[in-house]
Amino acid sequence: MNPRKLGLSLTPALSLVLLAPVASLAQTATPSGSTAPSVVDGQTSTPQRMADRASLRAKKNAELSKLEKSGYTPGGDAIHYPQSFQDAQRKISQQN
Repeated sequence: MNPRKLGLSLTPALSLVLLAPVASLAQTATPSGSTAPSVVDGQTSTPQRMADRASLRAKKNAELSKLEKSGYTPGGDAIHYPQSFQDAQRKISQQN
């Protein structure tokens, strides 16, 4: 068998193997024609996830702001990291 012919016959088969996973990742349209995700298997829609992320971000920023007001510096003194963080948490809990 000619090795050159063998290489040419494997090329189409190899390209099918390599391109098949890419084609399976393509988005499929919903019945309404939209590609936007909807509630499937208990997952929320994209606008709901965005709202959830925004509220979680606001909560984390508020917590970080309280810690900073209590004396914690996130990018600061790494030598005293656990102790300074715990001290700031303790101050916050005493204020409440």
